[in-house]
Amino acid sequence: MNQNGPALIRIDEPPAFKWFVAALIATALVIVLLDAVISEMEWVSSGAAQRLFNITREDGIPNFFPASSS
Repeated sequence: MNQNGPALIRIDEPPAFKWFVAALIATALVIVLLDAVISEMEWVSSGAAQRLFNITREDGIPNFFPASSS
């Protein structure tokens, strides 16, 4: 260890990037499955829950984060 230089922290980038992409894909799949099960198949009879997980509605969870900030 060099006492005169700055401390270096190494991050193994390729595995971290793969896990990040896998987490994003898994999140998207969960959102689509929740929409299909709750909204389309009507496994939940509550209209509020169906609206909450509906992908096509602007006030639902899938559209909470905007696709662009323009």
